[in-house]
Amino acid sequence: MLNLVIEPYREPPEEEVQLMVYDFIQKKHFENFISFCIFLSTVIMASNYYQIPKTQAIILLSIDNFLTAIYNLEALLNIFAYRQDYFSNKWNRFDFMIVIVADMSIIADSIEDSNPNFLKYLKIIKALRIMRVLRLIRANRQLSVLVDSIIIIFPSIANVGSLVLLMIFIFSVVGVNMFSSIIYQEQINENMNFTNFGQALIVLMRCATGESWNKIMKELAIKPDDYVRRIDSNGTNYIEYCMEN
Repeated sequence: MLNLVIEPYREPPEEEVQLMVYDFIQKKHFENFISFCIFLSTVIMASNYYQIPKTQAIILLSIDNFLTAIYNLEALLNIFAYRQDYFSNKWNRFDFMIVIVADMSIIADSIEDSNPNFLKYLKIIKALRIMRVLRLIRANRQLSVLVDSIIIIFPSIANVGSLVLLMIFIFSVVGVNMFSSIIYQEQINENMNFTNFGQALIVLMRCATGESWNKIMKELAIKPDDYVRRIDSNGTNYIEYCMEN
């Protein structure tokens, strides 16, 4: 039986101004407004594309920065209302991290013009902004319970993953001993082969995803005698699979 961690009940603050802010952020309309801002921000990020016109990019960036300001304001209101209890909740900590990432992306945009080498780091920071959409989970109680359940059972999932990795480890060693001498073909080539443990591990990882595993199986089943050496018109030697066999 799973015992989900329920957020403890917090009594309303006694200070008048703090109580007003607390009541304001507890309203359903406020939560719906923040959810709408997150949805709008996701749509804006999805609207960007390669070689977007500069005017359109500026408009989208301005709207995104405005939404980031709303996220900062919401975080400040929550911190003011909950004070030291704000960071005791895991969802609040996650929300605060998203706000920090959004602020970092704005700073990164300003650094990009002065430091072109910063572009690759800028892309990583901007990509992290998509985590905002996970904030919508908090607005749905059923999704929140589901995520909490996944977090609780994650150690069991990790044990199953460890068993799968152990099996792949064993068969990688077997694959090196059995298929290290297979001639390179279409699927078995210089990048995907069983010549060493590392390469064999990569091949089995690929097969586990279902990517062309049947083609790899057929190429591993071909015997060296099924190949003949030919010479093309330029006098270059190459190995070809003999279909008659």
